[in-house]
Parts: sequence; C-alpha cells; structure tokens
Amino acid sequence: MYINQKSFLNMKQINKLLVILLALVTFSSCETYGDYEIEYTAIYPLCGEWVVNVTGEDGGVLAEGVTCNTYNTTDDATDKMWIKMSVATNDWGVRGKIHCDVTSKSFDGDGIANLLHADDGINSTVTFNISGKVIVDGYTTQANTKVDAIEFTLTQNGKSMTVKGFRKTGWEGEDYCYDLISRKVGEACHVFGRPFLFTWIYGFLLVGNP
Repeated sequence: MYINQKSFLNMKQINKLLVILLALVTFSSCETYGDYEIEYTAIYPLCGEWVVNVTGEDGGVLAEGVTCNTYNTTDDATDKMWIKMSVATNDWGVRGKIHCDVTSKSFDGDGIANLLHADDGINSTVTFNISGKVIVDGYTTQANTKVDAIEFTLTQNGKSMTVKGFRKTGWEGEDYCYDLISRKVGEACHVFGRPFLFTWIYGFLLVGNP
C-alpha cells in the first residue's frame, strides 16, 4: 500500500502543534492573581465550617463526616457565637447561641436552648451543655496540609458525647483525590491536577513512539 510520506509528516507536525497548543492553554490557565484582603469576623478563628466525628461515652462512633457550623451573631459580638450541627432527630443535633473567648480560642455554655426543637424558632425546652476549643493548624488533611482542628464535649438528653474534627478547606484535591484507589494516586492528582495530566496523556496518544 502506498503512503504519501509528505502527507504523513505533515500530520505528525500538526499533531505536535496541537500538543503544544494544549500545553500552552494548560499553563495559561494557571495564571496567578494578586492576593485579596480577607475580612474576618470578630470571633475568627472560632467560626467556620467543620467536618467532625461524634463518639459516645463508651468511645463508640455515633456519626462520621458530620457538618458542624460555628458563626458570628448579627451584631458580630466578640464573646458570643452560634453553633449548628445535624438535625433534631439526632442526640448530637444542636443549634444555639453559646459563649466564646477568642483569646483562648475556647467556647462553652450550660443550659443552652436548642433551637432545633423550637417550634417558634425562639423558645425550646430542650437544652444542651457544651465545652470546647479550636486548635490552630491542629489537623493534617489527606492532602498533607495544615488546617484548624475543633473538639468539644456535648451533653444533651442525658447523654455525653465527644466531637472532634477539622476545618473544611473546600479544596477539590482533598475530596476528589482521597476517593481514588490509592493514596499515592491521590497525591499525584493533587500535585499535577487533572487538566495537566489529561493534556500530556492526549499528547502521548497523538505522537506516540517513533
């Protein structure tokens, strides 16, 4: 079978050009921008979204990967904050305003009305006790980055529970890569990123071996 060698070479040149263009697009998408000034509330670093585990008095795990939110009051008070976790049907489900101290990075409250059980959103006969703290850079994630940790004891309905977790980062690499087959693959994905990897896979398939 006759092969036009000139046309074949032109196709290889076109393929290589496509690879170069894709690489340029990949690197240009990594353009960095100037740092933006971040505005924090008066109770930072106590406020945030946390991923926590709940254990009972016997050490048994009651819940894993629970979202816990701590946030400032409407008047941005320096000694008060809201905490919300789970739903009313769970013993660890709470929503209430508690005392906090930014200097010691601690928070506590006794007999706090659990508004998850308030029909009017204000009054509740169900109460809880809480005592805990935030540890800055106290947890190392699966992506080997340092984030703040949170831990507290919670007593409600006659049951005492321990809650521990870390500040949710929102980085896709820490969620997506952790679900892959192995930690090694996950780390590679986090370092290189999928667009970068796909570009060079595509280039290898196009050009191949001589």
